[in-house]
Amino acid sequence: MPTWEGIEDASTMLPRIWLTRLKDTEVWKPLRKIDCKALNESRGLEDVLIEGGRATAHPTEGTITWNFVNRPPMKLIPATWFTQTPNPKSKNKEFILEPLPEVDSLQIELLYQNAVRASSSLGEGLDSILQEEVILESDPTFKVCVVRNGGLIAMRKKPKKSVLFGLGEVQITLQRGYGQYTIEGEDDEN
Repeated sequence: MPTWEGIEDASTMLPRIWLTRLKDTEVWKPLRKIDCKALNESRGLEDVLIEGGRATAHPTEGTITWNFVNRPPMKLIPATWFTQTPNPKSKNKEFILEPLPEVDSLQIELLYQNAVRASSSLGEGLDSILQEEVILESDPTFKVCVVRNGGLIAMRKKPKKSVLFGLGEVQITLQRGYGQYTIEGEDDEN
């Protein structure tokens, strides 16, 4: 079994993480785990009380409204796959995670699952999967491929039109799952 880069959640049934932000210039932040679970149980089709009843998530509208205080609505999005962008403010090589739209995540997940099967003991090997690509529906100028770099395998987003041998080409590593996180005060409520 090869070693994967960017796989934070290797489970077969990848749960959606629900993220929120007020402005487009802000970084997406995950909701509390209990709120993500409630939204996932609703399948994202109905309004859900979150934040201990202090807010209502409207997943079909992609917003959160506050129930008892006058605050502006926040944006809401589910995600399973993310792009990793280096954080220029971080000295520890941390990344800013940008969620990929669900329509793209579904196709990326299929490619990833095919790569896992191909690299398994009874699989046909990774060479066939390394030729496959997914064109992003949200931005058709980009594609996602499985790449092998030394002993690591990763999912990478790169321009659809490649330059000669990919030299100097921007490749963005994708991350499956959000990884471990705790929201302030979340531990106190459990």
